[in-house]
Amino acid sequence: MTIGTVDAGDGGGPVMQQHHPDGDVPRSSLDSLNQVRSSTDESPSMSRSSSKASSIDRENRPPKPRRPTNYAERKSSISTRPNLSGQLKNLSLNPAALGNRTPFPSPPISAKNTPSTPMATATFTPILEQPLERIDRTDSPDRIASRESNRSMEEHWEAPPYYPLPAPTRPEVELKKAPATQMYWHQPPIHGMMATGPMRRSHSIAKVGSQFYLFGGSDGKPPQKATNTVFIFDAGMLSLVRANIDTSFWRIPIVSGTLPPALRAHTTTPYRSKIYLFGGGTGNNDYYNHVYMFNTLTNRWTCLLESDRSKPSYPTPRRAHTSVQFDSGMYIFGGGSGEAGLNDLWRLDLTRKPTWTQLHPVGRRPEPRVYHTATVVRDVMIIYGGLDGRQCFSNMYIYNFVSNTYTELIIPSGPRLCRISHTTTCVGSQLFVFGGSNGTVFNNELWIFDIPSKTWSLRPCAGTPPLARGYHVSVFYDSRLWVFGGMDTVWEGFTDVHVLEFGGSGYLGSVYVDHIR
Repeated sequence: MTIGTVDAGDGGGPVMQQHHPDGDVPRSSLDSLNQVRSSTDESPSMSRSSSKASSIDRENRPPKPRRPTNYAERKSSISTRPNLSGQLKNLSLNPAALGNRTPFPSPPISAKNTPSTPMATATFTPILEQPLERIDRTDSPDRIASRESNRSMEEHWEAPPYYPLPAPTRPEVELKKAPATQMYWHQPPIHGMMATGPMRRSHSIAKVGSQFYLFGGSDGKPPQKATNTVFIFDAGMLSLVRANIDTSFWRIPIVSGTLPPALRAHTTTPYRSKIYLFGGGTGNNDYYNHVYMFNTLTNRWTCLLESDRSKPSYPTPRRAHTSVQFDSGMYIFGGGSGEAGLNDLWRLDLTRKPTWTQLHPVGRRPEPRVYHTATVVRDVMIIYGGLDGRQCFSNMYIYNFVSNTYTELIIPSGPRLCRISHTTTCVGSQLFVFGGSNGTVFNNELWIFDIPSKTWSLRPCAGTPPLARGYHVSVFYDSRLWVFGGMDTVWEGFTDVHVLEFGGSGYLGSVYVDHIR
């Protein structure tokens, strides 16, 4: 046995420590150690922490439970835990905590949940806690000043005017039920400032979020009065003062700034929260090459580039052209100048000072055309249809934004669909072509062009399809194809809104780069 000194660490001086050769400390050594500790407890230089530690009777301390080390011990420890299910049977409402609370109304009892069934009699009543107003708290000066400020604001607060919504305009014809996997046409109920949509043809549409911005166009009847009014159609959740409406809602915003002139056959291209307008005309041999920007956050118009026919760095004034957005640029193709058809391609940078750049792609260029469509698919633009004044086109051209090349898309078999004043919308790996004219009459057919297989197919749909029309606009949103306005063969304009529900057909394949090259 060896004897050494150990510092107690509490200012009580060294403590004698005996080391037994067998590793076990004798009882006599422990008694002597306790006597030394008791003597140090009486020392006036002892700290508070060591005084508390020395007051604990280590001999009477219960042993620390040992943690289970294997699966059997863990399982036995779980099974021996107290069961609290019996304590939850007598839960009742605490009347002292209720105070002046108004009880919640009970839900109506349905035919399947009568009082005679066990489901109706088994109830669970929670115990309400004490209201926060009754909890005593020490209010700080900042909290008192904030409460007085809020009380002052409540005294001078006036409720905003509330305008009750009119009943929605619903279609007169009831729709037949369709299979879940079949697409079908229908007219949604309409809310808002107008009972119907505006009567427009050759207008434009731009989607920003769940809102569709319709601008310009004419009423369809001679003398074809154009307009510069902005219409907003909200297809998502519209939040009002006292209601949230999840339906179709028309409204006319109050705009400011430098407004563009009344236009038709122009284009509007959305980029982030702004919409860029280019070209168009009034129908009276007026053609423009101006650029306007509309801020959807402030509803303010700004003229970026005024119309100037004399500048060679600007595109030729035109209308009935197409514009698309790719990356950070707006691309303009085709159209008519009033003297001849056009097939040039221009790019406008949307991130810096607006500057035009004429592009000269490699490959065979499309023929000059008007009232065609241009659709962005991945990193290419697909140009389809149109008219050059003599014939209606059925061919397709692909412009690659990356390589700056043109390629004519060869369709091996199937019908040759000539289309003008139609709409083309990309959904998954397919192009949805609706309406338009074949050069003679308008139609209401829905043709689908499958990009991977390069084939056409006429898709049958349930419901009530729109009437035959052209010069309309369409947009894809929320697995639905929305169609607005247009005109028929006898120059009769439309004010209706039609929706093509995709249902189970909305899950279409993706387009890969190899499919369109």
